[in-house]
Amino acid sequence: MQREPGKPRGLNQQPAQQQQAAEPGPSSHLTPPNPLSQSGSLPPTQLAAPGGYRPHATDVGQHLQFNLPQSQSGPFIGRYVGAGADGQHVFDTHSHGRLSVPESHILGYRPSVGGMHPPGQVRSPEENLSGRDQVQLSAADLSEPMARLRRDPSLADHMAVTTFEETPNYPNFEQNRHNLEVRGVPVVPSVDISQTQATAERLSGLPAEANLHFQMPRVPRGTKGYSTQKLVRDTWKLPSAMGQDMTVSITAPHPDGYSKLSTHNGFYGLESGKAVKKTAMELDEAGTDSDASLEGYGYEHKQSTVDQSTEVAAKRKKYKFVPSDPEHQEFKGAPKGPGDRDGDSEGGGSLGAEV
Repeated sequence: MQREPGKPRGLNQQPAQQQQAAEPGPSSHLTPPNPLSQSGSLPPTQLAAPGGYRPHATDVGQHLQFNLPQSQSGPFIGRYVGAGADGQHVFDTHSHGRLSVPESHILGYRPSVGGMHPPGQVRSPEENLSGRDQVQLSAADLSEPMARLRRDPSLADHMAVTTFEETPNYPNFEQNRHNLEVRGVPVVPSVDISQTQATAERLSGLPAEANLHFQMPRVPRGTKGYSTQKLVRDTWKLPSAMGQDMTVSITAPHPDGYSKLSTHNGFYGLESGKAVKKTAMELDEAGTDSDASLEGYGYEHKQSTVDQSTEVAAKRKKYKFVPSDPEHQEFKGAPKGPGDRDGDSEGGGSLGAEV
């Protein structure tokens, strides 16, 4: 996640089922000697080499890329069957039937075509934002967009992701970024949402109908001159800065997780509406997070300062905002009650819990 201002994420999509037939990888025509044993398994002693992707249980049926021990060709592609009893992973291929592959040799998802323009030159992620209408902002270790992609593989053609840092310091970040990028999902690094105009310019290639989603925003306590409320407010300012009627959704800890509503309002200003004032946005709908299934697809909530989650993240609420009527730019429900102070110094709740 981010250690300073800025970390968002994406909208809910409905799961899409996908059935694919096994197909060979680009180098399915193996020329070296067959590295398989009589049983069809790879020799378990030949561990080495690049890789190290651990397939998720929901990757069954997906096409993954891997190398084979003792083979000079590759990488190869096979349809993932599941984990084997011997600690290896089982794949079906056209050219060699069923294989058992060591985890150390699994590279990740099969690459999709695209991302090259002109031929031989890699396009920047900002140049690949056209048609990306589901945007996950400041996605920490990228486990959240990866979970969405596992749940609905069709999102590979619609999703874009940003990170606050160039290379966030999470153990699974690089592998998640690889798996997103080989599926064609642009990952835009070093996007600081507190810099509204600069962010708007970098994301200007997004379509007008895009939804910007921020998953569990939180600015670490002690960040001078900035707060979670300001981060939420700056997120709502982006559509106006881009001159587009985009929607914005924010998932935050459910207010029920706090002993006082004022604590939740002190952090986020979502229930009271304070944070949305003067942003040209208004609340469209809110309710218990419909993405509770994301954990089942590999989403791991992280704190903004340490590589672990907190209790308050277990139950979440999602808020969706739309451009407001020009004649009614104020939030429909005026702030009421205590706890609207803009800052993160309220007691109770979760200290640095969201990312």
